[in-house]
This record gives sequence, structure tokens and C-alpha cells, in this order.
Amino acid sequence: MAPTIELVGSCAAEAAHNLAQNLKEDLPADEPVLLPSLVLKKGHKRQAILYDTALPKTFQDIADLLDKLSPADLDAVLVKDGRITFDGKKTDAVIIEAHHLTRPRISFTLVIPYEKIAGDPPLRLFKPKLVSAENFEFDWTAFNDVFLKGLESNAEGAKVWNACRRD
Repeated sequence: MAPTIELVGSCAAEAAHNLAQNLKEDLPADEPVLLPSLVLKKGHKRQAILYDTALPKTFQDIADLLDKLSPADLDAVLVKDGRITFDGKKTDAVIIEAHHLTRPRISFTLVIPYEKIAGDPPLRLFKPKLVSAENFEFDWTAFNDVFLKGLESNAEGAKVWNACRRD
């Protein structure tokens, strides 16, 4: 699972960087701040990165694509912008769905709440939260070390992540 978790860290750094860039622009209110992306990786080599228009049309289509690719020695990470409910209120969040495409599939979903702020960078990132795990015993201590390694593999994203992090 370490390569999957490392990929999640790298994707989280990339999402932080893209969020910071996109929030500096004056996007229409109905535009997502972060375009969805799907990253496929085998071992330590990225196989494909699909953004927005190259993605299958719906999230169900993405699930069907992952089913077609399984079983394979591939990791797949879907990153999207969304709104989640925490403590009874709606919050903006980066939603990261991670899959190791074995049978049975090993999967987990993290959310990283964020808020838009005035300043540079224009956002505050909060501690990632695990919302689901399938066929995977989740250990935050072990996860954190590998996640940080992946995060640091994306220098620009790691810089934004570190500047925006709040617990």
C-alpha cells in the first residue's frame, strides 16, 4: 500500500498548488475551484494523468473504468473538489479517493477541508480526515510517514501545502 499512499501525498500537494493558483483567479461562482483528475501509477511510474475533459463523463463511469482495469498492479487516485458536512456545517474540501486495483480492491477516501481566505496563498488547509477504508487497516502513524514522502516529491505543491496547513 505504500506506493498508493505516496501517490496520495503527491496528489494532495498538486491539489494544494492548483487550489492556490485557481483561487487567485476570479472564477465564476458555479465553476469548481479544482478540476477533477485521475492519476494511474504502476510501482513508481505514473502511467496516465487525466484531467477534467479527458475523464470519463461521470464518477460512475470512472468507477466502471477502474473495475475494467482490475485486477492489475496499478494504483489509481481520483482528486476532486467538493463540499462536505463537518460539525453540522458545509465545508469546501479536496476529496481524494485512492485505490490499489487488486481483487479485492483496497481503497480509502480522504477529505482535506479548506477555506478561502484573503492573502497569499489564498487558502487554509486543515488536517486530512479519513472517511472510508475498504480492505485496509488504516494506521495514521504509518500513513503519515509515507504520505509526507509523497507530498515532498512535489516541491511546488509541498511549499503551498506547508504555507497553508492549519490543524
